[in-house]
Amino acid sequence: MLSVLSRVRQNAVVVALALSTITLFPGHDALASTCTYPELPIAPRPDYLSPDTVVLTFDDGPDLSNTPEVLDILKQEGIHAAFFINTATRDVLVDAPPGTPGRDEARALVRRIVEEGHELGNHTVHHLHLPQLSPAEIHEELGGLERTVSEILGTCGPKLTLVRAPYGEPYWFAPDDPTIPKVTSALREHGVHVGWSIDTKDYRCSEGDAGCVYDRVVRELDAGNYGVILMHSVHSQTVLALPRIVAELRHRHMKFATVEEAVRARYGRSSAELVSNPTACPLRAPAAETSLSGDPPSADPDCG
Repeated sequence: MLSVLSRVRQNAVVVALALSTITLFPGHDALASTCTYPELPIAPRPDYLSPDTVVLTFDDGPDLSNTPEVLDILKQEGIHAAFFINTATRDVLVDAPPGTPGRDEARALVRRIVEEGHELGNHTVHHLHLPQLSPAEIHEELGGLERTVSEILGTCGPKLTLVRAPYGEPYWFAPDDPTIPKVTSALREHGVHVGWSIDTKDYRCSEGDAGCVYDRVVRELDAGNYGVILMHSVHSQTVLALPRIVAELRHRHMKFATVEEAVRARYGRSSAELVSNPTACPLRAPAAETSLSGDPPSADPDCG
């Protein structure tokens, strides 16, 4: 475990340094404002990122067939992404009883995601519709996953302070939807909610149909959309499309950033800082040539 955590910290430093020269803010004036809950909204052109920035995110893993291939591709391409995981669904065996075939392999994938420098996000235990749950049930869906990840990675592992609600619900509903306050009140205690800008809708494509996923991304890019890209690491069509998507993004000279960098771009603070005080999240005023320079994260001396 000690060597695993050492590699995690080393990767965190490498990622921080690699991203330190990326300019995320577009060059226009804006007034800082305040919010009641920190989030990256569902929006096709986020004004806190420059139009040449993309963030790769993957939901619903880690399954045993496709998620390892996604990780292989990202490693080969030298790209870090965010994985919003579940722990007990049809495809995911992380929370299966000890001795269940595939459980140990699924837990090893959680460790691999972190060891290889990717961000780990909370997508709830069972991938249920949060608006249909009680506040206590929502807390248990999020807290249960947090406990499992802590069990896998240990107390010195990364804390989960990035959250994506299953199906994005209720954040694509009408702004006055009555379930939003209930869900938000629970989520704010667990993490910054991460929406998306480009939805590949890979789950609607036929198994193995890489062209379907790729074409959707190209249409979105051609429309001028950019920012957080939503994919799912449990589909073969996504695995097959991913190298083409990365090549297309590079052909367009897009810059790859992480979710945490996007959070800092919007708020000037990390997700952990925002979660510790979720009612104080002033939006950071965009400015020309604002970069992500700064000291890399330091190791916790108590975690060896």
